[in-house]
Amino acid sequence: MLNATYPKYDEDYLPLNLSKRISANEIRSSKPKDIPSPSLPKNVLIKQQSNITNTSAEFRLSSETLLQWSNLTVCKESDNQVLLNGLNGEVYNNHSLAIMGSSGAGKTTLLNYLSKKMATPGLKKTLGDITLAVNGKNETKHMNEISAFVTQDDILFENLTPRELLHFAADIKLTTKTAEEKNTQIENILVSLGLEDNADTKVGSVLNKGISGGERKRAAIAYELITEPMILFLDEPTSGLDSTSSYKIVDLICDEARRKGRIVIFTIHQPNAEVFKLFDNFLLMAKGGRTIYNGNAHEAIEYFNNLNFPCPKKKNPAEYFIQIISNTPVLHSEENLDEQKIRDEEYHRTLEFFEGNAKKQEILTDLSQLEPSIGQIIKVKNSFFTELGILMSRNRLLVQREPNAFYVRMFQSLLFALMILIIFFRISNGNDAVRDRTGCLIFVMNLMFSMNFNTPLVSFTHEKVHFYKEQDNNMYRITTYFLSKASAEIVIQFLLSIIVWGFVYFPCGLNTYSYENSLWFTLTVFLFGYSCVAMAYLFSVLIDRMELVPTMFPLLIFSQMMTSGYFVNIKNIPYWFYPFKYISLFRYSYQALAYNEFDHNTDLDCNDPKVCIIPTVDFEESKELSVLLLFLIAIANNIATCVVLKVKAYLNSRRK
Repeated sequence: MLNATYPKYDEDYLPLNLSKRISANEIRSSKPKDIPSPSLPKNVLIKQQSNITNTSAEFRLSSETLLQWSNLTVCKESDNQVLLNGLNGEVYNNHSLAIMGSSGAGKTTLLNYLSKKMATPGLKKTLGDITLAVNGKNETKHMNEISAFVTQDDILFENLTPRELLHFAADIKLTTKTAEEKNTQIENILVSLGLEDNADTKVGSVLNKGISGGERKRAAIAYELITEPMILFLDEPTSGLDSTSSYKIVDLICDEARRKGRIVIFTIHQPNAEVFKLFDNFLLMAKGGRTIYNGNAHEAIEYFNNLNFPCPKKKNPAEYFIQIISNTPVLHSEENLDEQKIRDEEYHRTLEFFEGNAKKQEILTDLSQLEPSIGQIIKVKNSFFTELGILMSRNRLLVQREPNAFYVRMFQSLLFALMILIIFFRISNGNDAVRDRTGCLIFVMNLMFSMNFNTPLVSFTHEKVHFYKEQDNNMYRITTYFLSKASAEIVIQFLLSIIVWGFVYFPCGLNTYSYENSLWFTLTVFLFGYSCVAMAYLFSVLIDRMELVPTMFPLLIFSQMMTSGYFVNIKNIPYWFYPFKYISLFRYSYQALAYNEFDHNTDLDCNDPKVCIIPTVDFEESKELSVLLLFLIAIANNIATCVVLKVKAYLNSRRK
C-alpha cells in the first residue's frame, strides 16, 4: 500500500467501475453493445518457394511476413511470479505494433522475448511459442539474423558522428557492397531520418554536448537500419524526448513499416493523442502481463465504448486507457485500510473483465501448415585483416577524440616525468647512489602503473556496453576487436616510454655504460606499461560492477608491490604469499631495471658496505628472463581477457 494522495478527477473522466462501485456480477451481467473484434490483417499466407540465402548480412524483404506469439507465459525463476500471462498476438509486414501498459505490465519483457536479442536473466519461459513465417515457411531460427533491436538507452559512441557510425556499420555488415553503394545507402538513411544537417556533428552525451536527444535516437535507429532488417524492435524510443521529438520518432518508425514493408514493434509509456493516432496496431497490457486490448489502434476507442468504458472526448485515449487499468492508492491510514481493500478488489475484477473480453476477440492465423525452412542465411564476413583494419580505424578516432584515453595520459606522463627529473636530477655516484637509483626506478614504475591501469580500466568498463551490444548482432570477431584495442595501446605505450626515457634516463644520470642500457630501460618501461594495461582489461571484464573497482584496486597494487623485491626480500615473504610473486609485474620490471642499472656501472663510487648493497644479489631471474616473463604475462592477460569476453558473450546469448 502506497503512502500517497492522488488528485480527484472529474467523474466524467473516470471509468465506470471507479466512479460508481459495482460488483463483478453487475459487470458480467451488463449487456454491452455488440463488441466488434479488433481488425487484424489478412490471415492468409502466400506460400511461395523461399530459399532464404544471403551473401551479405542483408535479408531480402518478402511480400508476406508474419511474427506470431501464442500463449506466451514467462515467470521469474526465483519465486515463479508471472510476468507474461498467456499472451497471444501477431504482426504482419507493413504494420507496426505499439505495446503500451502500466508500470510492471511486462512490456520490455515481451519485447525481449519476441526479439530473442536481449538477455533476460532470472526469467524463464514456461509456455508458449514464437513463430516467424515468411512466404509460408517457418523461419523462426533466422530471427536473430533478420531483425534489429534499438535499446532504450542510446548505446552510441559519443565521440563519433552519425555519418562515422553508419560508415562503420556499413563496412562491417555490408560486406558484398562496393564503397559507392555503401555511401549511397548511408546518405539515403541520413536523409530519410532527417540527420543530414548534423551528420558530421559528434553524437555527444550529457556532459559532452553534441546532437539533440531526438537526433541521437534517430542515429541509433539509423545504425540498426543499415542492414535493412525485416523486423525492427524498439524499447521506449520516445523516452526522455519532448512531445515534438516523440511525434517525429513514432512517425518515422511507423512510416518505416509502411514504406519498407517491415514489421515494427515498439514499447511506449504514455504517448499524447497525436502520437496515438500514428499507431497501426495497439497492444494494451496490465500488471502481471495481462492482455487488455490487442488490435487496430483506431478501433480501440469504439471497443472500450462498447464495453461501457467510453473515452471522454477531451481526453487523451492513451492516458485514459492507462488510467482505467491502474489501481489508485488512497492516503495511508488505519481508517483507509478498508477503502484500499475495496479498491483492490474492484481493480482485480476490472482486469479480469477486460482480460476475458480480450481473449474472446483474439484470432490468430493458423500456422499449422507452415513448411519447414529449407534455406539458410550465409553471412559472408570480412576477412580477418579487413575486419581488423576497420576496427583499428574506429579505435584511432576514439583515441584521438577521447581526452582521458590519450591527451590526459600524455600530460600526466610529462608532468610526473618532470617531477622525477627535479627530485633525482644528476644522482650522485657516492655512498647514497644505490638507494637513490633504486628509488628512482620505483618511482618510474609507479608512474607507469598509475597512468596505465586506472584510465584503461575505466574506459574499457564503459566500452563493454558497446561491445556486448555489437556481439549480440554478431558484427565482428572477438579476436579482431581485442587486437585493435591492443594495437592502439601499443602506440600509446611507445610514446609514454619515449617520454619517460627522454626526461629520466640521461638527465637523472642512470647507467651510461653502453647505449644498450638505455634501450633495455625503454623496453622494460614499455612492457611494464603495456602489462598494466593488459591487467586493467582483464580486471575490467572480470568485474562488471564499477563500484567494486575502488575496493579491489588497493588489494591489487599492495600484492604487486609487496612482492617486487624492493620493500621486502623475496626470500623473506610468507610461503602462502609466493603465488603472487610469480605474477607480480613490479617484481619482473624491478629486476630488469635494477640489473640494467647496476651491472657494469663503472661510474659508481660506493665503498660503504652498510649502504652499498646491490639489490641484484637476491634476484632469482636474469635481466633477459625478467623482460621475457614481463612480455609473457602481458600476452597471458590478453588471452585471458579474450577468453572471458568469449565466455560472457556466449552466456549472454544463452540467456535469450
